[in-house]
Amino acid sequence: MSEPFMFNEQQVNNVEDLIETCQKFPDEAINYLLREDFEKWLVYIHRIDLASNAEQERKAPESDEEKLHQFIANCQKKKSDIITNQ
Repeated sequence: MSEPFMFNEQQVNNVEDLIETCQKFPDEAINYLLREDFEKWLVYIHRIDLASNAEQERKAPESDEEKLHQFIANCQKKKSDIITNQ
């Protein structure tokens, strides 16, 4: 079992938890996104696709809030793609 991501003193154990916690605590989420923390943890849990998305959004020329919004939207899309393909 992989180590959880500690987010605002809450444990994030999977992508679904990450999405929910980002929505609850957007300021902290922006900080983690910009510091590459999400990328590193997503690689650690073998979600290279989402780590790549986090990197792409971090480097985007948008506002920090928009970067987070797009990151969350892409995580939700990937999550629904996985459910649809099962």
